[in-house]
Amino acid sequence: EVINSDPYGEGWLFKVRVGEDAIEGLLTPEEYTGLTSA
Repeated sequence: EVINSDPYGEGWLFKVRVGEDAIEGLLTPEEYTGLTSA
């Protein structure tokens, strides 16, 4: 239940460590929502 009610807080399943160059191409939550909502 926590994953659905608090996905950006206590609902994390795992953490991933990435390098700085990988972060440049990531979308913000708002950008992702804009691309996936129809």
